[in-house]
Amino acid sequence: MRGATVAYAAGVPVAVIAKHGRWAPASPVVLRYITAVDRWRDNAMRNVGP
Repeated sequence: MRGATVAYAAGVPVAVIAKHGRWAPASPVVLRYITAVDRWRDNAMRNVGP
């Protein structure tokens, strides 16, 4: 579900996303979607380059 990823990137709390998607807050499914966002947010090469 792309919506969960976009919502998390926009700052929506995980508990709200999980409730909307009918997942438990610690569900591996919802955590998989938000981990994708964290991977880009915490990218070491983010500010490297021209």
